[in-house]
Amino acid sequence: MKILDKQKVKSFLVVKLKQIEHTLNEKRILQAVSFPFLVRLEDAFKKTVQVVQGGDTTDSEEDGEAFFVGAVEGSESSTTDEWIADLGVNGATIPLKLDTGAQVLKETTPRSYEVLTEHGSRIRRNRRHLLKIPRTESHDPENGDAVEVQSEQLEQVRNLTQGLENEQRQCLDMQESQDQATDEYARALGDAQTRLAQKEAELRKAAESHASEAEQLRCRVEQESRDTHQVEANALREQLAQLEKRVEQEKAQNQELQTEQEKLRAQRDDVSSQLQEVNRANGRLLEQLTERGLEKDKLQQELEATRKTADKRKAMLDELAIDVAQEKSRHKEELSDARLQHEKEVLGVGARYKKELRGLHEDKNRTEEEIRSQLRDEKARTRELENLQQTVEELQAQIQSMEGTKGWFERGLKEAEETAEKSALEHQEQTTPQWIAASELGLLTLHFRQSPETADKVGLLIPHTRVSPTAVLG
Repeated sequence: MKILDKQKVKSFLVVKLKQIEHTLNEKRILQAVSFPFLVRLEDAFKKTVQVVQGGDTTDSEEDGEAFFVGAVEGSESSTTDEWIADLGVNGATIPLKLDTGAQVLKETTPRSYEVLTEHGSRIRRNRRHLLKIPRTESHDPENGDAVEVQSEQLEQVRNLTQGLENEQRQCLDMQESQDQATDEYARALGDAQTRLAQKEAELRKAAESHASEAEQLRCRVEQESRDTHQVEANALREQLAQLEKRVEQEKAQNQELQTEQEKLRAQRDDVSSQLQEVNRANGRLLEQLTERGLEKDKLQQELEATRKTADKRKAMLDELAIDVAQEKSRHKEELSDARLQHEKEVLGVGARYKKELRGLHEDKNRTEEEIRSQLRDEKARTRELENLQQTVEELQAQIQSMEGTKGWFERGLKEAEETAEKSALEHQEQTTPQWIAASELGLLTLHFRQSPETADKVGLLIPHTRVSPTAVLG
């Protein structure tokens, strides 16, 4: 059973090696097929450039068209040797012959084949369009834009050649990535084969050694069984049991090797699936590359538009900044002037209020002294003038009212100072010094106008100083 398993493993490995060689041959065929196709496309573009620059499109146009068609369709019909041999022909048509190279290209890499045929058809359409333009414009002898048309044609031809070079680079990149994947797969498979061969050699050596040991023991048992006792026979049986155990251990090791072989097969399947995924990823990357190219053009256009709008906005912001700076400087000048004027007015109002308060203090002190003298006289005559007690009470009431007027004037001064501070803050924010000065100066006037009774009381309570509301208002 072990021998049959080894033969199956060997046959399986031989089949896998043949498959790997087949894939490598297909990659080589793909390289041999795609490279001459691209070379012939370059020759077709050179021929197109010569036709466009020459200006004579009567006879050479048909030859160039036939050469271009043969270059594009030759990828499906002619062999690699015929392509290389026919590269020196100038404008000659290529005979159509089916070959296995194109069939292998179609079967092995359908994506690469489709890409090449699409680019070939697109290049052929552009070339036909370029060849039709000079024919239509040559009938008009009075047309003065022939030089511009030729320059546009040359630019289109250059763009087509650049696109062809880009496609060549992409094809080479795809081939390199595929070659790397196949090399990695072949390397992994070779490592697995070497490990398997080493394990087989070790197993073979172990089996041979066990077989030789068993033969020696069997011969020894046969020789000693004739001459030895039953005890020695039992000892030999024990040795045989040990050998059987060792054989079972070897069987277990063989099973472990088989499990490792299955793991290697699973790894090989994973590598093959990864290779397929890499091929699919290459196709997706080609599609994404074309999409990103279109997106790049759109983004460049949008970037130019945003740059223009940004320049316009920058100019508008510069003008606005200049206007704001001028307005700010003018506002600062007005604010400094208003602040100086406000400080002057506040100082004047404070000085006037202090002067009036000082006069009121003097009047109060004078009246207090007079009232005290009167009180002393009245106290001396209290016993004699008990009927005048009512007048004394009235005088005390007048003294209390004087003290109330003193507190009222002090509160008015504090309110005036607070209003001055508030007006300074409002003046800085609103820059309206006239309204603030009027509000500061008119606080007491509005108070006395709204309550004239308080002004009359002030005049009545201070008879000696003859203070009137108009004098209080200044």
